[in-house]
Order: sequence, then structure tokens, then C-alpha cells
Amino acid sequence: MDAFNMSKFFPTEAAFRSIMMAYNLMALFKHMVLQTKQHQELKTLRFQCIALAAWITKSAVKPIYNLALAKNKRAWMDGLFLSISKIPPEFRLSNA
Repeated sequence: MDAFNMSKFFPTEAAFRSIMMAYNLMALFKHMVLQTKQHQELKTLRFQCIALAAWITKSAVKPIYNLALAKNKRAWMDGLFLSISKIPPEFRLSNA
């Protein structure tokens, strides 16, 4: 965070708010999708869930999003997608 210091206040505030929003989105992802309370580093989540090779192919009906995953990681990733599909469009976090 200390590497984004701008010469003016408003660009620095915009950068800080962007970092804060990204952090909160990752925390929400951990809470809602991974449903884990253990501490995981952001770079671990990035490599496990976000930084994946992918390509789009077309079928007769719709485009298909293909992920390049090792066979032993496919069931885990399918579980993530299933967790995401169960989240209602509007949700509220409980005070746990």
C-alpha cells in the first residue's frame, strides 16, 4: 500500500479506496464461497481461484468457458462454482 503515494490527495484516496474495495471483495469471497475461517494469504487465493488459464469455445447453443485445471482440482473448483450459484442475488451478512 505504501507504493501508491501520489503527489495529490484525491488520486491517493482513489487508489486507497480501490485497494480497500479489492480487499473487502476477497474477504467476502472467502466468507461466502470458501466458507472458511482459517487465514489464507491473498496470493494463495489468487493462484488457487483467480489466476487460472482459460479459453472460450463455442457450441451450437452457447459459449463454453474452459478452465485449465489439474484433474485433482476439478472437483474442488466445481464445489466453488456450486457455492457461488447458491448465493442469492441480495444477501446480508450476519453478525457472527
